Amino acid sequence: MNDEPETGLNLLQKGLQRALVAKGVVPVHGQRAALTRKLARVVAKAGLVRPLAGERAGAVTIVPVVWASQATLFPYAYTRRIVPFIFDCWPEQFDRWESLLRKHRVNRAYFTARDAGQAMERRIPGFLAHWLPEACEPERFSPALPLNERTIHVLEMGRKHLTVHDRLVKGLAGTGIKHLFSKKDSSTPIFVGLSALYGAMADTAVCICYPKSVTHNSNTSEAVETLTQRYLETIGSGALAVGACPGELKDIFGFNPVIELSAAEPAGHVLDILRNISDYQAHAGRCLARLKETCTFDVRADDLLRSLTL
Repeated sequence: MNDEPETGLNLLQKGLQRALVAKGVVPVHGQRAALTRKLARVVAKAGLVRPLAGERAGAVTIVPVVWASQATLFPYAYTRRIVPFIFDCWPEQFDRWESLLRKHRVNRAYFTARDAGQAMERRIPGFLAHWLPEACEPERFSPALPLNERTIHVLEMGRKHLTVHDRLVKGLAGTGIKHLFSKKDSSTPIFVGLSALYGAMADTAVCICYPKSVTHNSNTSEAVETLTQRYLETIGSGALAVGACPGELKDIFGFNPVIELSAAEPAGHVLDILRNISDYQAHAGRCLARLKETCTFDVRADDLLRSLTL
């Protein structure tokens, strides 16, 4: 754990850490200070983050790891048995992930993306990948406003399905529909800060959601389709997720919570949804209730601790 300010980029690891600590897991503050985090990056760049010779008998340490960065393993890797919690693991970096896991003699890890974990199991004999999907803290969201009273009619954030986006822009223009989207690339936020983001989503009727495997197809044999925070933020805010549903989300919920959008006529489909928005209120409520049952960090922490004993 560290004292970095909470942002949209670290919500996942900080939320899981809080849930684990609440269940009695002892926190380790190996990189609490900014200077220590800088040192970790320097040491990792030099290739000096590595397990010491022999078997490590130290305590098991669950370490969030992103982008195959060995800096996050400092200083735990030297003396402790590392169990990584891995997210943002995409096919273009699979070779780096495999190298990291082999170098640190990791025999099990947790992956937010089920496909990524299965790919590592195929690559590394005897390796065990546990699927631990993304989760959220529902109390952060404000879902109370009825869909028919929301003033942001259509919201697109982050990665776009460009064909669908272009057709939405053209088809919704001049209709009186409030359609918000980032004007530049996906790294340019529409809202600055989590409070502004969640405040806007509480006033959003339809949020366009597609997995990265659709918007940025890697064209490899080891594609990754996974649930992302956007789906959880949308459903948690009481809005309608419209676009395409990752198989992970359908499996977790036991039904498809996403309204599958017509790629050929997306604007017409969205307009039809908005004209009949009150008819979807019960669906939004059902999805929100299921999210609270299946997608909290408390649920994920229980799953993680249970699987450690297997």
